Amino acid sequence: MVQRNIASLNTPPDERGFLGAGHTARSVLTGGFQKTDPFIFLMDDWLDKKNDESAGGPHPHAGFETVSLLIDGEIKEMLESMKKGDFQIMTAGSGTSHTETIEGPTKGRLF
Repeated sequence: MVQRNIASLNTPPDERGFLGAGHTARSVLTGGFQKTDPFIFLMDDWLDKKNDESAGGPHPHAGFETVSLLIDGEIKEMLESMKKGDFQIMTAGSGTSHTETIEGPTKGRLF
């Protein structure tokens, strides 16, 4: 078992997420893979989308796996949905394109 010490504590700034108004994202882990292994980075996403406009859309991933854990709320997309406690893994391999398009009002917290 690998033992690690806490090197530092910080409070990351809020940033506007790619889903537009009502999406706040915080980069929780930064500083390079030596410090964040096994993660490349970890985001703390807050969604409070209040309108019916489409948000998100197709985008690529390559060379890593995305892991999503819905801490609170519910996210409904065109093809799938997640409820509080749902866990999702996507293996991108040499490259894939997927979409996260949210159509209606949505509230939740996602790691």
